[in-house]
Amino acid sequence: MMSTSGFQRVNGLKLWVHRFREESAPPSGLTILLLHGFMDAGATWDLVAPALARGGHEVVAPDLRGFGQSDSVGHGGYYHFPDYVADVAELVDALAPRRLAVVGHSMGGTVAALYAGTYPQRVERLALLEGMGPTATEPHLAVDRMASWLRTLREVPRVPRPLTSLQEAIERLSLHHPRVPREVIESRARLLTRANEAGRLVWAYDPLHRTTAPTPFHADSFKEFLRRIECPTLVVGGGPTGWHPADEAERLACIPHSTRFELPSAGHMMHWTEPSALAERLFSFFSEAPVQRPRNMASEPHHVGTELPLSGMPGSVPSVGHVGGQVSRTQMNPNAGSHPQTAGGTVLSRVAPPAGQVPVGPTRPAAGIPPQGTGNGS
Repeated sequence: MMSTSGFQRVNGLKLWVHRFREESAPPSGLTILLLHGFMDAGATWDLVAPALARGGHEVVAPDLRGFGQSDSVGHGGYYHFPDYVADVAELVDALAPRRLAVVGHSMGGTVAALYAGTYPQRVERLALLEGMGPTATEPHLAVDRMASWLRTLREVPRVPRPLTSLQEAIERLSLHHPRVPREVIESRARLLTRANEAGRLVWAYDPLHRTTAPTPFHADSFKEFLRRIECPTLVVGGGPTGWHPADEAERLACIPHSTRFELPSAGHMMHWTEPSALAERLFSFFSEAPVQRPRNMASEPHHVGTELPLSGMPGSVPSVGHVGGQVSRTQMNPNAGSHPQTAGGTVLSRVAPPAGQVPVGPTRPAAGIPPQGTGNGS
């Protein structure tokens, strides 16, 4: 297994990109782009990516802006979904894959869906891992969100506060992910921290992420992006302890060719808790033969001179998949009227957080630290 990393300049920022490739496997021609969630990093795909690479796929996992080893936006900047989508678009142009599949977890799933809806012809297959978007923002909360954002902008320090030790990072991760095995938490803590210029250990993210996002999330607009997705889409849930927006079924019904698969005991951080089962299901999904589809010039690459010929059309029928000892029914969604099939768990409703609190969910799942911090570290 060859695993390499390096910087790629995207929209004026340097993104750290992790690459996985199995030299002994015949190349499949498919590039799989893995997009991590909030307070996470591309490095934590290490439990899933090698299994995909062994199929001959080129696997690429960037640290999104403001996370891991990638650049932060700097003073005067901020992090919005369109910023991440723009980064993905330019990164794809730089990679110039012959065929492209995108996997997004949580926040990364929202970014992946927005990108696939904007450029449907560029994505051959899409997998959304509890990445169906955050809770919709009620209109009457918009003013409070803006006020909270302005307040937290003044309160949150821009320089990460040092941790006392790696043990502190481990304990804080354990606190927010009590169902994740201890040995996994310990390995994740090493990947989600870094040494600052003084050699002190800090979290590998921009503290600006701890502020309350000011922009309301409009579910109806997001559904329009979902309706524009043309490729086969695998939607993976983590069971009753995972993240499920109240209108999840409505959102899923908007995706023209979706398959629902459930890992009933995985929870939200499925790539940490059940990486083998997840990788097996993704591997099977990406191994399905692509079907040619007509090119839509309206969704061609946005940079002149960059050609990314892609193929793939849904042609599957209802099937039964067996992964990790659990049998989960999957159902193609050929129209906008069906509802997701689940196995081993129920869809849970979540309510919007009080004004001034960072929501814990696909916008900001607590994948590393508490959304507002603990007062002794960033």
